[in-house]
Amino acid sequence: MNTVEVQGHTPTSLKALLWRFHFYVGVLVAPLLILTSFSGILYVFAPQIEDVVYARFLRVKPLSSQPALDADGQLAMFRQSSPEAQISVFTPSFSPERSSTVTFTKGGGKHTGHEGHDSHGGESAPVYTAYLHPQTGETLGILTENARFKLWIKRFHKTYMAGENGRILTELGTSWLMVLLITGFLLWFPNKASRVAGVWVPRLRGASRLRWRDFHSILGVYLLLITLALCFTGLTWSRFSGNYRRSFQKAIGQVSVFRITPPESDSVGGTPISLDQAAKTAEAVGAAIPYRITLPQGKDGSYGIQTFNDPPFTESLTVFVDQYSGKVLSKKGRGEAPPIARLLGMGVALHEGSL
Repeated sequence: MNTVEVQGHTPTSLKALLWRFHFYVGVLVAPLLILTSFSGILYVFAPQIEDVVYARFLRVKPLSSQPALDADGQLAMFRQSSPEAQISVFTPSFSPERSSTVTFTKGGGKHTGHEGHDSHGGESAPVYTAYLHPQTGETLGILTENARFKLWIKRFHKTYMAGENGRILTELGTSWLMVLLITGFLLWFPNKASRVAGVWVPRLRGASRLRWRDFHSILGVYLLLITLALCFTGLTWSRFSGNYRRSFQKAIGQVSVFRITPPESDSVGGTPISLDQAAKTAEAVGAAIPYRITLPQGKDGSYGIQTFNDPPFTESLTVFVDQYSGKVLSKKGRGEAPPIARLLGMGVALHEGSL
């Protein structure tokens, strides 16, 4: 009976079987893992890539002779050029060299702009983003949101552009990668704790096959924990494992505070306050720059001011402001979330490279 040499030892039949299992599983899932890894790397660097690809929309030349328009002035200019737009979100530029953005639809589609909501499930029209010069209000360009590089590569990472079947494939690939990591660790585990060459340091002398095997096993061990963390955090939002996670989270009362319905205004009627007033109210209670402003949906809706890109993940905040009185109706921060919800949220940030 032929045996397979692993780490310089003659393995038992069980170890030989484990090696063959590890090898064949790796061969079968390698194409999926390559696609997932490559698209994941591109997604992590999507902000930098978009800065180059969409530079003509994202970057503006400051005009020294003209002050910046306030949020309401910029929206008024946009409404003049696009009267059919149904605006849902306005994101101020916060920098004279960056554009402001307006998220809108042209048909009956709805886009709440609040985290945790399904912003596409009930839409009958695509969502667009318009880029505005903060000083003139000029529309620099309009992009279909789903066609943006960041969202396109995110869909590819999740589905391989194959819909639900693609989501199943990505979940299978990630699940089997965890099996590969565990079996690889068992195969690597040294028989002699004092051994260094071939266990902690690759052997550079000898056959090239030996060097490649050492690099494969040692690099895999050094990256084991972070790779397992990426697998686990990805599975918590996958097709089947994600459903189990959501059901479990709901059953134990650990749902994220951001999965909330925007509160209705206390008083309906009168003249709505401006976007700038709503933003200043939110800033007064802790909303930090940068943030996006969700416009009230209907006569009884409220303004939603949501911070993003905060360095400490737990400091992100959402403030809802009455569109008539300017009263703070709700203030929710990630730090107020239940422990498991907060941990899962930080796992997503880790997975996306934004923690």
